[in-house]
Amino acid sequence: MAGLDQISPEIVTRIASVIGTKLKALGEMSREAYGGVNALAEMLNRLDSTTSLEILENIERVDPRLGETVRHLMFVFEDLLLLDVNSMKEVLGKVDKKILTVALKGTSDQMKNHMLQAMSQRGADMMREDMDAIGPIKIKEVEAAQQQIIAVVRQLESDGVLSLKGSTGEQYVV
Repeated sequence: MAGLDQISPEIVTRIASVIGTKLKALGEMSREAYGGVNALAEMLNRLDSTTSLEILENIERVDPRLGETVRHLMFVFEDLLLLDVNSMKEVLGKVDKKILTVALKGTSDQMKNHMLQAMSQRGADMMREDMDAIGPIKIKEVEAAQQQIIAVVRQLESDGVLSLKGSTGEQYVV
C-alpha cells in the first residue's frame, strides 16, 4: 500500500476491517514489544536440552556476551516453581543456607512457600527466623544470591540429577 499512488477508500476500509477482526481474535495476547534475545531464550527453553545447549554454545563462540545474556534469560529464579519437591530437595541440599536466606528474602510468598515445603518443619522455621533477622538487603545482593542458586540448578541439570524441562507427555515403564 505504501508504494501505491492511489488507493480506493473502500479498499482501505476493508483492510482496516480485516485487521481489526484479526486484532480482536488475538484477545488477551500481549501486545508489548518482545526483543529478539527474549524470543531466542524462550525458543531455546522449549527445545530439548541437547539441542538448546548446542545452539547456545555456538552463540557463545561467536558472541560471548550475547550467549551469556541468552543463558541468563533462559532460566530465571521464579522458574524454580516448576521443580517438584524431590528436585527442590536436591537443590536445597547443594545451596549454602546463607545464600538461600538472602535469595528468599526478595522473592514472592509463593516461591518462599515452595522452597520451605521441601524442608523439614524445623528447617523451614529456622529459615523464616533467619529471613526476619537479617533485615533489609540490597536488591543486587538478592539477585546475586538468586543467580548462585540458578548456577547450582544448572549444574544439577548438567549432571543429570534433575530436569528443568517439563515432563508432560513423557511415558514411564512401571
